[in-house]
Amino acid sequence: MDDTLQNLALALFTVGLIHGSLVPRARHNANRQMREVFGSEGTLRTQVTPRGALGLLASDVWAIDVYGDHLRADRLPFYRVPKTGWKGSIRHLRLHLTDFTLKGLPVLRFDSDIPFATFDIGQAIWRDRLLIRDSGVGEGTVQVGAQGLRLFVLRKYERILSDVEVLARPERITLTGTARFLGLASRLRAS
Repeated sequence: MDDTLQNLALALFTVGLIHGSLVPRARHNANRQMREVFGSEGTLRTQVTPRGALGLLASDVWAIDVYGDHLRADRLPFYRVPKTGWKGSIRHLRLHLTDFTLKGLPVLRFDSDIPFATFDIGQAIWRDRLLIRDSGVGEGTVQVGAQGLRLFVLRKYERILSDVEVLARPERITLTGTARFLGLASRLRAS
């Protein structure tokens, strides 16, 4: 075999090996970031999809999907920290969380897709952290049950409402309670 062909084959093998080792590292970085927020309870799985055959070598990720179940946190795991420096890109940063607790409120399901996120390459390489530097505007959905809605209303309007009960049916949500206004209390019913 010609030396040039051998060197080319060796170079391609080396690049493929390096790229192959970056996928587990990126997955580990995202999992580590999530575990810092959610702790060790619950289940957590992260999937990293590079953009193209050598996307991770160019710090270009098509999607990071985070799946979690039965987690508990006081804040969401990713937030923007604007700063200059070398940045990689993530086309889709998606969270798929079920049956988790956020700031003491039970959430049945939370899904979000944060597009065009950039991350700090230095933090990813040297500190094993996925630090978001910027992002586009994405979509998110939150599904809560009757108990979660009741706790939310009690916290948000604790000075005005008390004895709140929530009844959720497919066609309507009914909220009852006691409302206080100017020192007077009266029954409240909203559908």
